[in-house]
Amino acid sequence: MEEVHTTEQKQTDVSVNQRGQVRPRHYESKYKRLKKDLETDKSDVNTIQHHYITHPITNKDENIHVHQALINTNFEITNDFIRDTDIDRNASEEIDDYKDTNAQDELFDKREVNAPEEIVNNNVQEDIMDERTTDTLEDIVDDTNSEKNVQLDELINILEMEHKWVNENEDFDEEEEDETEEDSDINEDDPIQPGHFLSIKTSVLLIWLLAIVHSYTSQMLADTLAVIRLHMINGYPALKSLYSFKRFFKNLKSPLVKHYYCSYCFTRTVDGQLKCGNQHCLKDISSHNSNDYFIELPIISQLTAFYSREEIRNGLKHRFERVKTNESNIEDVYDCDIYKQMSKDGGPLSSDKPNNISFIFNTDGIPIFKSSKTSCWPIFMMVNELPYRMRKSRENMLMCGLWFGHEKPRMNMFCQPLHKSLVELDKGINLQLKDGNNITVQGYLYSVSCDIPARSCVMNINQHNGESCCTKCLQTGINHRTPTGGNIRIFPYKKEMPTGPKRDAQLMVYDAQKVVASKQSHINGIKGPSFLMFTPMYDPCENICIDIMHLLYLGIVRMMMKLWFGVAQRLEPFSLYQYLDIVDARIISIKPSHLISRMPRSISEHIKFWKASELRSWFFYYSLPCVADIMPPKYLYHYCTLLEGIYLLNQSSISDDDIVKSEGLINYFVFMFPSLYGAKYVTINMHSLLHLPDIVRKIGPLWSTSCFAFESANGDLLKMFHGTQYIDIQIINAVHVFQMMPLLSSEILETSMAYPLVCSLMKKKKERCIGFFTYGKYFIKELDNEEQQLITTITNVPYSKICFYRRAILRGIMYHSLAYSRAKTRISYTVKYRNKESRVKFGYVCWFGELHKLNDEKVLIACISVLKRKTIDVFGQHHQGIEGDRHIKSNFMNIGLPYIHYVDKTEKKCIIPVHDILDLCLCIKFDGLSVVCEEPNHHEINL
Repeated sequence: MEEVHTTEQKQTDVSVNQRGQVRPRHYESKYKRLKKDLETDKSDVNTIQHHYITHPITNKDENIHVHQALINTNFEITNDFIRDTDIDRNASEEIDDYKDTNAQDELFDKREVNAPEEIVNNNVQEDIMDERTTDTLEDIVDDTNSEKNVQLDELINILEMEHKWVNENEDFDEEEEDETEEDSDINEDDPIQPGHFLSIKTSVLLIWLLAIVHSYTSQMLADTLAVIRLHMINGYPALKSLYSFKRFFKNLKSPLVKHYYCSYCFTRTVDGQLKCGNQHCLKDISSHNSNDYFIELPIISQLTAFYSREEIRNGLKHRFERVKTNESNIEDVYDCDIYKQMSKDGGPLSSDKPNNISFIFNTDGIPIFKSSKTSCWPIFMMVNELPYRMRKSRENMLMCGLWFGHEKPRMNMFCQPLHKSLVELDKGINLQLKDGNNITVQGYLYSVSCDIPARSCVMNINQHNGESCCTKCLQTGINHRTPTGGNIRIFPYKKEMPTGPKRDAQLMVYDAQKVVASKQSHINGIKGPSFLMFTPMYDPCENICIDIMHLLYLGIVRMMMKLWFGVAQRLEPFSLYQYLDIVDARIISIKPSHLISRMPRSISEHIKFWKASELRSWFFYYSLPCVADIMPPKYLYHYCTLLEGIYLLNQSSISDDDIVKSEGLINYFVFMFPSLYGAKYVTINMHSLLHLPDIVRKIGPLWSTSCFAFESANGDLLKMFHGTQYIDIQIINAVHVFQMMPLLSSEILETSMAYPLVCSLMKKKKERCIGFFTYGKYFIKELDNEEQQLITTITNVPYSKICFYRRAILRGIMYHSLAYSRAKTRISYTVKYRNKESRVKFGYVCWFGELHKLNDEKVLIACISVLKRKTIDVFGQHHQGIEGDRHIKSNFMNIGLPYIHYVDKTEKKCIIPVHDILDLCLCIKFDGLSVVCEEPNHHEINL
């Protein structure tokens, strides 16, 4: 039984502070200790007032304000709130935490305390204050003006000025010292010690970069500086203190802009405003928690640093210099309808305007703490004109804003500064680069890639469970009642118009205007205007894309795995629950190549923890070999239509025929899903699959608009939290410095000993080279007769010696061989190659060789153990003896799964030039089965 507390017991646990808040009784004990310390020093309020009158503080206007407040302390009553007019409201955060938001307060507030009635009545709420009578106000004033509370406020102010009180929960705060100017003549290019190869600037850069990458707190950074200083005979001035160190980066001061708003009605306000200007609100926003703000990072200042980097200026030439595999195919966003329309002669992205750029917009909520709903919403912009390997890097993205709080952002207000910047970029801006050159730049919003909740907020459209919630068409969906009494919005397949009727940009604006005028909740799913409707060169219907990461991997693939392996569906005809142990054993035995960063994990124990990259690997590689022989044929055939349909839209090079075939396969998958699994699963995710082919045709391949790069940036953003105080400022300052790091690190030459460390900390990857490089030490082996004959055949001339290697790098990708035995959990020696008859084959690399001819010419070769490809497909492999559906036997959808190959090992070997190796593949081997899977593309490796 719960312990029953009496009113008398509760009165001993709690008290009421100056603001009428219920707080632990031990706060009063802390007050008594403070008072006792002052009495011991024989100082009272009047004495301290006299002390500061005779010794005025003139260092800062803030301290003068506090000094005057101590002399003329008085309280003024208004009809709306009680206000201390003279005591400084910008007191230090230690004192504010002590009075209001101490961590102990938060713990205490979470307890269920049945405080006595007279205490609860003193807990004044701002919305109640407007309705208080004059008599009630006088009672509250009497309480707040009690001698105890007044003296406590005075003691706190006094201790603040004397720096005697420090909140133990605060992160270390650097002391602003009165630095001498003895270091003013120090040259940042001077060595840190006479004869040392490191310059002062390089040293500070490395320390600061180390602190950001490893999420140092201020205290950790200060201690690191102290340790480094102890190891040096004469430390340079920047190591003197944390203040001195940060002062070295004063030119990198973040140009962030705070935009304030009322936390009650989200009306824009200004800093220092006391009352909300909204006539329907008029709340008191003088308190710290009532006047919130979001942060803007101006794009213009970021673009100046962006264009000042030589690697960026070179990268922007990529779209003009790239070599396509097939001129008529879609191989990046540049080959799609919308981009081609913008880049035609005279267009804003045409070749005669090489400095102009386009962006893909993303925002998403990032939960900060597990114990609260606090989250931050960053806005990232990815530059399409860079090569994909560069554009997806965090340091090459633009961070345009940050919303931080318990509530979702009001997107129109949050994105208003961004919208203004996009309008300016549409007109063109002049940038003065670091080298003194001036360039004119125009920028355009190309697409928006978010998950469904964020996309609905940005477009101001109904969420996924609302009517007409599809962002591409006007299908309303129907409400489906579940057996448990819940409601689900489903979208039955419409044979006559699967993806229509289409939305129209002008109609969206018209619907938004009607919603505002009629005060309806929504019209055609539109809840009101969105900033996207008024962004230059942007069509809110055509340019919006659907992200494959959230839609497919985290949505449909995860749902299907729950249907197959969930215990609740074990009696359904599609259930594979009884085979779960077999599937687990198979998936754990798989050894992927190093191109897949995450190792396979069991389904039964870890499925709820699987990341999007793991679900992607399951979908493309592991699922079919693991379940093909245990899944009923009609369900297997149905799943394969989705598998091949998505593969065709996610290739490195996509033809028109691929898109047409993908449309048919995906339509069949969605059409058959309710009859196989149930109508309640045909939700907005399932319906959105139908729009993917058109998105690829107009915006870009699925990999080019996925959120993998943005989610990676969000994860890196979380690592920059150093404590619970001023989290938003911590993030913005760290991100700004990190974005400036590439510009600073570019000044470190590749010949410098510090360059490898800088590349490692910044996770820089070398550009993929065209050539071939052996890796590691060579070894000596004896060739058998077959190998000897093969080498003689390929060279046709005598050779002096041959050096063998276990690993090699070809076109920027590391290849292993069977001779490399250190990789126990990876198989990275399965390759796709071209034989001497120019036929595409598969095999295992036995070794790499560097053959030296008598004329000192070198020939780079590879020995391949040949794999024989089976002519049978997945259905013939696993269901030869099953008399299945005649349509499935006839393969009426022409499913080929061109990237999955069933193979057998042979004893045959061949020697080929290394440039005939085409690609690294994934090999899956278990239960006597060998399957080789090709990568759909190499843009999504190491996710």
